[in-house]
Amino acid sequence: MSKPIRARETRYLYSGRALDSWFHAVPLEYPGHDSIWSLATADDGTIYIGLAGEHNKGTTALLAYSPRTGRTRIAADSAELIGDMRSKGRMPHSKIHFAICPVGRKIWFATHVSGAVNAGDIVGPVGRGPIAHPLTGYEGGRLMCYDSVTGRTEDYGVLVANEGVRCLQMSADGGIAYGITYPKHRFFMHDLSTRETYISGRVGRFGGIDLFMDPRGTVWGTHDGYEGTEPGQFYRFDPARRRLVDVPAFLPRSTSARMSYPEVGAHVLHMTPTPDGQAMVSCYGESRIALFDPRRLCVWDWGTVWEQAPKRRLLPARQFRKNVIPSARLAVKPHFAWCPAFNVFTPRTIAGDRYDRFVWYGEEQWEYERHVRLCAVAYNRRDPGRIVKIRFGTPKNDGFPSGHWAASTVGADGRIYFAERVRGKDTPDHRIRLRLSVFTPPKEIADLTETPMP
Repeated sequence: MSKPIRARETRYLYSGRALDSWFHAVPLEYPGHDSIWSLATADDGTIYIGLAGEHNKGTTALLAYSPRTGRTRIAADSAELIGDMRSKGRMPHSKIHFAICPVGRKIWFATHVSGAVNAGDIVGPVGRGPIAHPLTGYEGGRLMCYDSVTGRTEDYGVLVANEGVRCLQMSADGGIAYGITYPKHRFFMHDLSTRETYISGRVGRFGGIDLFMDPRGTVWGTHDGYEGTEPGQFYRFDPARRRLVDVPAFLPRSTSARMSYPEVGAHVLHMTPTPDGQAMVSCYGESRIALFDPRRLCVWDWGTVWEQAPKRRLLPARQFRKNVIPSARLAVKPHFAWCPAFNVFTPRTIAGDRYDRFVWYGEEQWEYERHVRLCAVAYNRRDPGRIVKIRFGTPKNDGFPSGHWAASTVGADGRIYFAERVRGKDTPDHRIRLRLSVFTPPKEIADLTETPMP
C-alpha cells in the first residue's frame, strides 16, 4: 500500500488591490438555463459551454464562445436534436456534466439528468425510483458529436439505459468513450466502431464525478470506499481484459472528525490533468487536494483546500442535505477546491523562490453558500512535495462578487475561463445570472503576507 506523501507547505495571503482588474465577464443570457457544469477549449480556440437546466427542469445545450469575436451561439440543442422529453412525459436531458471532449474538429459531449425531479427521487443505493420508470423515467444519457466545420451534430444514442453520464473522456482518435453513470455510479467504456459497451460494477456509494486520462491513453478513477474497496483507492481501466484494475495508490484521508462528508467517503470532485501527465485531485468527502502521478503510482498530499474542516456537530437530518443523504445526521461547513486550471506559460517568483507550475482554483463552502475565493498552488515539476498555497480573495467582476465556479478551461490565449453562477441575492433584481468569468493570470505575484498553517 502506497501512502500519500505529505508536502511541505507555505501559505500566503494576497493583500494587493489588483485582483478585480484580472477579471472581466462575458454575460450568458439564455432563458431556461440556470447553471453550467462543463467547459472545454477546442483546437481553434473556441470555448464550448454546457448550458444546463438543473434547477428549473430545463433542457441542455452546447454553447460556443469565440474569444476572438466575443460572440456566443448555440452549437447544438438537445431538445431540437432528439425532441423535448418533457413533451413525452419523460425526464429531460438537463445537463452536460464534466462531459465535453474536443477531438480535432469534433466536439464530443454526453447528456445527464437532474433537472426534472427532486434529488431524493433519483439518488439511491441501487438507482431505484422514478428515474428508472420505463414510461416516465430517464431514457439514459446520450453521446453526441458536434462537427465544428460542417456545423452538424450526430446523435450516437443512449450509452447506459436509465442512467445519466457524470463525466466523459474520449480516446485520442475519438473512437472510444469512457465515463461514470448516475445514479448507480458505474464505470463504462463504449466502443464506437463495434457499438459494444462495457459496464462495471459500482465504483462507490456516491461515486466519482470525474475521470483522468494520462498521456498514454490509460483512464484512471478512484473508489469512494463503499463497495468493498479501500476509500480513495485508485483504479485504471485495462482495455485488453475489459475490466477495472485496482492499484496500490490512495488519496489522503483526514480523521473521521475532520472529514467534510464521511457519508460519501473519498468522493472525487475533480481530476485535472497537469502538463506533466499527472492529475490534481479534489474531493467532496475531504476538504483536501492532492497530486497523482500514474507513472510512479505516487500521491502527494497537498493538505486542506485552505481552512481545516471544523469538527462535525449534530443536526437534525432534515437540515443536512435533505433527500440527498437522508440518513445523515452530521454536518460541517467544508471547503472544496472547484475547477482547478493549470497555467504554466510564465514561471513566477514568490518570496524569492522560482516556481514553474501554477494551478488556480476556486475555494468555496458547498456550492452556493458563500462567494468563491480565488486560490493557487505553486510548485516545481521536479519537486511537487514542496508547495506554496495562496489565497487571493473574492474578485468583483462586472459589479458582482464571484459566485459559484463549477467548471474551467484554459484558453488558447492563455486566459482561464471559469463558468460562473452569480447568486440571486447579489444581483439588483435577485435573478440568477450565468457568465464566463475570464481571468488573465498576473505575470508576477507580489503583495503577499505569510500566514500560519491552520
